[in-house]
Amino acid sequence: METVLWREGKVEVEVPDPKKYPPSEKSPIFFNPRAKLSRDFSVLALKVLKPPQIVDAMCGTGIRGIRYAVESGIEEIVFNDINPRALELARKNAERYGINAEFLNEDVDLLFHRRRFVAIDLDPFGSPSPFLQSLSRSITHNGIVLVTATDTAPLAGASPNAAMRKYHAVVRRVPWYREFAVRVLLGYVQHHLMVFEKALRPVLSFFAEHHIRIIGRVIKKPSFVSSSAERIKLVDGLGPLWTGSLHERGILERMLNLWDKDYEREVKRFLEASLEEVETVGYYHLHFLARELKTSIPPVKKVIETLRDLGFRASRSAFEPRAVKTDAPREVVETVVKELSR
Repeated sequence: METVLWREGKVEVEVPDPKKYPPSEKSPIFFNPRAKLSRDFSVLALKVLKPPQIVDAMCGTGIRGIRYAVESGIEEIVFNDINPRALELARKNAERYGINAEFLNEDVDLLFHRRRFVAIDLDPFGSPSPFLQSLSRSITHNGIVLVTATDTAPLAGASPNAAMRKYHAVVRRVPWYREFAVRVLLGYVQHHLMVFEKALRPVLSFFAEHHIRIIGRVIKKPSFVSSSAERIKLVDGLGPLWTGSLHERGILERMLNLWDKDYEREVKRFLEASLEEVETVGYYHLHFLARELKTSIPPVKKVIETLRDLGFRASRSAFEPRAVKTDAPREVVETVVKELSR
């Protein structure tokens, strides 16, 4: 296997040459260069949340756990991968930085059943569904979970049968599919946690290109679990969806203050947009809405200003820059779009 040195964030590690080994299940060691955005978000979030320990449950090259040690300041890293070649490379990369680490070559489910962790990063190839029950058992009270899903088609409504199989959700393609997909995943993660009398307080949730990432704090408290359960609902006959907050604003503000040029500019844009975002379920994608109304597409900024002038809350969507989030009724939004299009 040919390797190259890969610079990312504030570290440099050895990885399979991305030009020769594109990310797939057939790669000798899985590494996805495009996941840098996800890793940037996670590093900043953990730098704020500061767990004493974290398990990188499917560590691959080890880049994620190494960045957590070097950039987030986490003192104890557990690297796990069922691929012994990956674990060997992760160990080699960690030794470059003198990281206090434990290296395990275990099946993820068995590991989660055997041990408890205060922070878990689960970044599988495809759906996280097969691992959520054991993750929910393993994570401690006040623990932190970071979960990735790369099977965006079923979550976003493009594969209803797969969504029912993997996430027990009724879906269809909706104009606000990016936020919809995140809320389906959040609802499913909450379901598994609640079996163990736990619930998730989302810290950061996003949809970027090929993947969804959710980060949250796990709380084991009956009243919190009950109030969280009330926020899992059907919306227009779809779901069940998480209808609560997608982010924790205080954490986002601190993450934004920590951002610098070593992180993707998209991280900064998303954090800024999320802090300004109106907390409602869904958004109005103006391209879809204008097509439905058979009219031209008005400027997003003008629609927001008009809705605010009418006394409603309105903002851009962090998930979709061409969309508006607002508490105005749909008929009001349609009227504004029609008027501005003239």
